[in-house]
Amino acid sequence: MAPLAKGLGIRTPALIAWGHDASLAYSIWERVEGEPIDERHDPEVWREVGRLLQPLHQIDHCPDPRRLLDKPQKRDARPHLHLLDPGRADWFARWLDLCDRAPPLPPRLVHNDIQGMNVMVGPQPPALIDWADAAWADPANDFGSMFMPDVPSALAGYEERGTLGPGAEGRILRAVIGHAVRKAVRGGWATPMNELLRFVEGDVPERWLDWMPRR
Repeated sequence: MAPLAKGLGIRTPALIAWGHDASLAYSIWERVEGEPIDERHDPEVWREVGRLLQPLHQIDHCPDPRRLLDKPQKRDARPHLHLLDPGRADWFARWLDLCDRAPPLPPRLVHNDIQGMNVMVGPQPPALIDWADAAWADPANDFGSMFMPDVPSALAGYEERGTLGPGAEGRILRAVIGHAVRKAVRGGWATPMNELLRFVEGDVPERWLDWMPRR
């Protein structure tokens, strides 16, 4: 997927060599100068990430004889809600009911793991790395693993080049909720959940208000 994305002008390392045998698989990549943005909130970097994603989401088919891109959905919170406190689980279930009103887009190629460790920043503009989770999915899923306060910047950059279609906010929130809940209850990582709640409790941008949960 990385060479395909690079051919579209998306900044990502070049694949130099790869191979495998019965006991070993390897790939060698071009070095990217810089470091992961990690948990830093940098609106300009995330806006550029949004710009990078839009051309990727125009791909609706590519050779995949082993069907490696047909991966299970990992942005669905509902299978994990029972592991939350009952009150919070009910709150998220009602929020998801609201987000489910947004009609999904047909599947497109998504990176499927756009988060701080896979966004490299340095002397050059941001670059995306680690395409192992690439899959067919609603393009909104590529915003799901971002921290919610960074999503408006990424979406603004995306919309400089195209659109995520009707109900983009609801579809993105559904993906963010799925990521946050799964990471909290399965991986013990609370930061995505905390960042989502911080967004909800703060000064929510107007375009997101119709998709916010009721208290």
